[in-house]
Amino acid sequence: MESPQAEKDDVFGEGLILPPLIIQLRKILDQYPDDSQIFKELVQNAEDAGAREVKFLYDRRSYGTSSRSLYNPTLAKYQGPALYAYNDACFNESDWKGVRMLSQSVKQNEPLKVGYFGMGFKSVFHLTDMPFILSGDHIGVIDPHQQCFQSSSHGWSLSKGENLLDTMPHQFEPFFGVFDCTKDCFKDGWYGSTLFRFPLRTHKSALSDVLYTDAKMQGLLDTFQEDAHLLLLFMRSVESIEVYQRDSHS
Repeated sequence: MESPQAEKDDVFGEGLILPPLIIQLRKILDQYPDDSQIFKELVQNAEDAGAREVKFLYDRRSYGTSSRSLYNPTLAKYQGPALYAYNDACFNESDWKGVRMLSQSVKQNEPLKVGYFGMGFKSVFHLTDMPFILSGDHIGVIDPHQQCFQSSSHGWSLSKGENLLDTMPHQFEPFFGVFDCTKDCFKDGWYGSTLFRFPLRTHKSALSDVLYTDAKMQGLLDTFQEDAHLLLLFMRSVESIEVYQRDSHS
């Protein structure tokens, strides 16, 4: 048995020191292109989930920012233009775990999955600092900066839907009217598909200096639409890919 002094002298007693989450994400993003590959990765993830339909929406609109209607007043800057990604499959427990993993994938033991060698969900951090996920009976958010929540991820249960709409109406307003998501989904406690919302980065952050202007988003959409139909040749489950845009006044 080691003496108390020996334990005190053990400089490695607390294990490895990991770099901050932001640094880890920046290194991951440096390995992959900042282009329409982001859309393709999301399609591949939908394929792995067994989805038949995939839809994207570039929404230029902004939503309510009242501090009393948000979970945290600092979330106001994420109420602006965003990219939505929809598929008609629901998250399972493994999926919720997968979006929170950085250096590996939950698909590592399933080599036949299309996304096995892809960066998958992590690619979205090219364009957003805070992705939101609505699926089944939960809505989650990842906050790598840990500025709006106490940890790097946070979630709400839709079983408390009516309470959420009463206490934080602006927080969830951006989801209403997008791909069959309505207030009734929150009241009923269930959304039978998966809907991602990626607020676009409009100011430089510790995660990335790349800003997603309207022109940049339009360019990515145009590039993706040129060869999106070719993706279907390699899909077993996904049968359709649709792309939409919504102006700030419509």
